Amino acid sequence: MSTINATTVQATNVQDTAGANSSTTAQLTSGRAKAWVNYDHDSNTLTDSFNVSGVTDDSAGNFTVSFTTNFSNTNYIHTLGHGANASYIWHSKSSTRAVGTCSFTTSRQYLGYAPVAEDTSEGIYAVFYGDQ
Repeated sequence: MSTINATTVQATNVQDTAGANSSTTAQLTSGRAKAWVNYDHDSNTLTDSFNVSGVTDDSAGNFTVSFTTNFSNTNYIHTLGHGANASYIWHSKSSTRAVGTCSFTTSRQYLGYAPVAEDTSEGIYAVFYGDQ
């Protein structure tokens, strides 16, 4: 195996060592996740992350993700999921998006009932896409 040290590399495609799983440079710079987080809001624990400098527990059901590298604008998108539970479902929304942070509000809804007030979730999984 060789190591290449360079300041600038120009390439059309990037492949794994077997010569497969090709990605274009445009896909690498624009189409891949720019940040993701696995966060336990119940215990305020950052389980794992990429390009996330931290998560702030703002209050019950409200938290803010801070990015290591800011996005270039607030037009980035995200997907958000929660840990599974057979008794209820989760509702979430981003309440504030800035280039360096994204705040969320989550609430729990027991099956067959109206949503309850904001609440913490034991497993929150978020992925962010956009220009940086």
